[in-house]
Amino acid sequence: PYYAYSLENIRSRKYPLHDEIYGYADGKSAATMDPKVREFLRFIVSREGQQAVARDGKYLPLTAEASNAQLKKLQ
Repeated sequence: PYYAYSLENIRSRKYPLHDEIYGYADGKSAATMDPKVREFLRFIVSREGQQAVARDGKYLPLTAEASNAQLKKLQ
């Protein structure tokens, strides 16, 4: 199907030509990660952090599913 290039279609991930940016942290597990880095990552993927991303407007926030999956990895 055809989806127009619109912010709504990009946010819903319907538009097929969106770009994703990945971030990686050095650590074998959340337990061995530097506590400051772990807490920063928790903030970024939290609801509050994703609201800050949306307010900034340069990037789209994660979907709730993606955010929850990343939070689980940091426990």
